[in-house]
Amino acid sequence: MVGTWKMDIAKETADMMGKAGAPPAAGQIEFKDDGTFALKMTGLVKAETSGDYDVHGKKVTLNPKNTGAPPTEGTLSEDGKTFTARGMKFVKE
Repeated sequence: MVGTWKMDIAKETADMMGKAGAPPAAGQIEFKDDGTFALKMTGLVKAETSGDYDVHGKKVTLNPKNTGAPPTEGTLSEDGKTFTARGMKFVKE
């Protein structure tokens, strides 16, 4: 998990947002070897959060700090190159 993961926006979605005049969406998560993460999203949804994470097999749990948000569970792909959570797909750089 350690490293930078960029949000993968489907071309159709990006095209639709552009036609609607929406700002381009982008996001990335940096997973650090000390068990913490930092998330940054831009576009229609702008957010920055950080916290800790836990990996058990293909299940990844993000525990944001100081937001009041509940943990988010995601799934790591079989090849370990993509991570999906809340309908968003991230690709390891």
